[in-house]
Amino acid sequence: MVKALLATLVLLLGFQGVASAQKAQSSSNGEAFVLEFRADYWMPTFSSDLQVDSGNLAGTNINVVRDLGFDEKKSIPTAELTLKLAERHKLRFDYISFAYSGKKEVASRIVFNGVVYPLSSQLKTDMELRSIKAGYELDLLRNENGYLAFRLAVDSVYAKASIEAMGAISNSASTSAIAPVVGLSGRLTPMPWVSLTADICGVGYDKSTVYDGAIYADINPIKNLGLTVGWRTVKININVESKISDTQWSGVYGGLALRF
Repeated sequence: MVKALLATLVLLLGFQGVASAQKAQSSSNGEAFVLEFRADYWMPTFSSDLQVDSGNLAGTNINVVRDLGFDEKKSIPTAELTLKLAERHKLRFDYISFAYSGKKEVASRIVFNGVVYPLSSQLKTDMELRSIKAGYELDLLRNENGYLAFRLAVDSVYAKASIEAMGAISNSASTSAIAPVVGLSGRLTPMPWVSLTADICGVGYDKSTVYDGAIYADINPIKNLGLTVGWRTVKININVESKISDTQWSGVYGGLALRF
């Protein structure tokens, strides 16, 4: 869906020609800023499979919702900051943090990071994940109808999981990675106070991948304020140092954009 919208944006913008792409900044309320801060409230569905081996002892492939009692739905705040350096040049920073916990009597034997938790163990589990992206965005094509931009960023990802058998065994594992991220962002502005945006970025390194895609609409009643509603999916697959995690969040979100 994100890729299809980006393709549509390219076609609509392209009809204006390369010359019009160099026109002055759009008169849209949503484009008249030097600094933009977005705060969103995201309501995704969560799924995650986790496996941590240790030496010759293979870990159990754990579904954290089914096996450990994590909530499948949980609201998450997100933040984004954009600094416009010039007509087609921006710096952009994204932050998102996830924290989940669960308590459950397990229905089968679980092996995690070299520790065996027997059948019927009462487990308390915590998992956290953070992603911080910082990057540069260049408008390849811009006119009065919107823009198409290329993005180059660095994504710092940190993940940690811990499992504790109530009053007995406690064990944890963590991993982190820093990798370059590339992406595209396209915006269509059918009228000065409404815009439609598709944003996609990701990276693959070694056996791990990170993907982040969103489609959203902004209603900009005044120059300094925007109301946002959209849909976003984040997928993080980590496979490093005997640690495997396949995690995804997908769902709708809404929020505000403040511009100065």
